[in-house]
Amino acid sequence: MDEDYGIGALLSGIPFCHNAMFVTPETYIKVGKYNTDYKICADAEWVHRAIRLCCTCNQICTPIVRFATTGLSSTNPEQILNETYNLVMSNFKGLNQEDAKILFESVRGWSDDKQVYDVLKRNVRILGLQAAYEAALISRERRREKKAAVANKSIYLKLKQHALRVVKKLQLTQVK
Repeated sequence: MDEDYGIGALLSGIPFCHNAMFVTPETYIKVGKYNTDYKICADAEWVHRAIRLCCTCNQICTPIVRFATTGLSSTNPEQILNETYNLVMSNFKGLNQEDAKILFESVRGWSDDKQVYDVLKRNVRILGLQAAYEAALISRERRREKKAAVANKSIYLKLKQHALRVVKKLQLTQVK
């Protein structure tokens, strides 16, 4: 499930499924070229610059591309995480890699958030960091709620199917 496009995404990776991303020529000129210092996360870095420049984003929910999950970004987890931490650090000047990792893992829901307060307190002077973390948490909660709603709907449909089978079985038994 995708993250929200906005300031909260600056503490994470790319905020949407991006294997087919279209931009206007004006946006490309405004944001600039990909930073190829990032071997895996150049696209995320580009999107983060677009967010910081207040560019807008529209999502197309219709699948338009199929891709293999055996590429560089899927097979090198250590490299992608290091680049992601570096990207978070570049979004918030003065943040060190360990603090970037703590915030990233918290935003992703991979940690218990125990260290986040200390990280935010230690980095209170970094412009936008607190707001980005709050926005990221709101986005994380939205994703959890969506997942729960999907799961609840699935459970409801299974229970409904089971109830229909039971009713049908009862009806068949009564007919005999």
